[in-house]
Amino acid sequence: MNKNLEEIFGKYRQKGIFIDTNLLVLYIVGTINPAFIKRFNRGKKDFDENDFILISKFIDSFETKITSPQILSEVSNFLDEKTDFCIGLKKYIELSEERYIKSEDLAKSHCFLKFGLADSSIVEVSKDAYLIFTDERPLFGYLVNEGIDAINFEWLKSESSF
Repeated sequence: MNKNLEEIFGKYRQKGIFIDTNLLVLYIVGTINPAFIKRFNRGKKDFDENDFILISKFIDSFETKITSPQILSEVSNFLDEKTDFCIGLKKYIELSEERYIKSEDLAKSHCFLKFGLADSSIVEVSKDAYLIFTDERPLFGYLVNEGIDAINFEWLKSESSF
């Protein structure tokens, strides 16, 4: 394991990981049925079963999964009310710890105008508390510039030793 990854993992393994929407959709869909991953690819994202295996191994190594109502709402919308996947979302909700910040407060954050409500919830909930796991390069760049610990999926993918 890369020394930086090992250090970050050690710092947050017990504290928790906050998973961004795209990766959480991949995680839930893959957990239910990896064959359906291609069906849920959005836009430029082209996830496959190997991506699911990698992220599930990474995510499952953290004791605590953190989320917010905003992220759960986005994930629910992307799952399109498919019963099996909603059952997967329900299980994730039961196993994760939900953190709430009022939308009014999130709208006042520095990142709101650039990233919107859901990503602002990730930033504000995770500051100095949780590791953020995202596949969004602009958000990742913002987090790095703000000194907030984050792992980008593409970087993790390039670390074949995980």
